[in-house]
Amino acid sequence: MYLEHFGLREEPFRMTPDPAFFFPSKQHRAALAGLIYLVEYRKGFGILSGGIGTGKTMLCRILLSRLGEDTQTALIVHPPRKRGDLLQAIIDELQIPSRAKGNYARIEILQQYLIEQLNLGQNVVLIIDEAQHLDETVLEEIRMLSNMETEKEKILQIILVGQEELRDTMASNNLRQLRQRVLVNCTLDPFSFNDTFEYIQHRIDVAGLPGVELFDAQAIQLLHDFSQGVPRLINAICDRCLLAEYAKRMGRISADTAKAVISEFARLQGDPRPVAGRKPVCVGR
Repeated sequence: MYLEHFGLREEPFRMTPDPAFFFPSKQHRAALAGLIYLVEYRKGFGILSGGIGTGKTMLCRILLSRLGEDTQTALIVHPPRKRGDLLQAIIDELQIPSRAKGNYARIEILQQYLIEQLNLGQNVVLIIDEAQHLDETVLEEIRMLSNMETEKEKILQIILVGQEELRDTMASNNLRQLRQRVLVNCTLDPFSFNDTFEYIQHRIDVAGLPGVELFDAQAIQLLHDFSQGVPRLINAICDRCLLAEYAKRMGRISADTAKAVISEFARLQGDPRPVAGRKPVCVGR
């Protein structure tokens, strides 16, 4: 609706994790490098954690796009919570022919498949999203999978992706053996103000207006304060700001527009925090 008004080629703040809009902040670059290292050097086991909306799904998409043709992936988006069901889900994702009924048989079939892939020069990666929902019995099953190895290397690389609760679960004394196997542990935190500023500009650049600052600095300060640097909230507020400014036929998002949009978001979310104007801090790109 507002694309033609602002001269945008596409929506800069859509909520879907489009890799074309990936913003390589310092922490995202570090996490991506760590996960690629884990996979390419067959280090076995890693964790990617972070709060809701901090970009974990986007980072997983970027990781998958960076892996070579010699890497197979099994992505479990909604992990089962019952022991044994996870093994079957992995077998299904890897499209391994199997009629195995018990856990022991499933492990045997999976291990045989992984050894075959290793002999063919293939690497196999298991990514489990929403891992904060896994209980200790399933995590113990994952520990057993992490033991799959030859004398020289791991034959299955495992990445758990989850919210902050995953770190709390992993801290359990019952999971100390699994913790000892974590070779890469990445955490995505909310953006700083400068990150928020650059993130917004990056998405505008990619959407077709390179170098054009559609948001003034005070508007960005307001939405950063309210969103607390969470990319998903930043996207939602920025998109609504563009729509509001389009309705007024204005060409730049002002602090007044940001304040009105944020107040509406606060009302819908039951957020009691006042939306007050503040002087912007340094906004260097």
